[in-house]
Amino acid sequence: FRFDVENAGSWRLRVDNGRFEILDGGGAADLVLASDEQAFIDLVQGRLNFVTALLRGQIRADGDLAMALRFHGLYRSALSPDTANIAEARP
Repeated sequence: FRFDVENAGSWRLRVDNGRFEILDGGGAADLVLASDEQAFIDLVQGRLNFVTALLRGQIRADGDLAMALRFHGLYRSALSPDTANIAEARP
């Protein structure tokens, strides 16, 4: 997955055999998700539903849309009260 966040940057999330790696910068990806900064923050903090955001155009997807739905399940299972506030961990 690649996340292109307007006025903030691009990051890639590599998922391989249950292991996750976050890489700074652009690059090739099977799915590119693009949004403004506030939509991205709301998404990762659990205040914005991924599917609803797609339907409203708050998040744009380019690539494998089946992968977008897998991302929805992936990030929802990762959200919990114990999850670190990754939206504020900006370089």
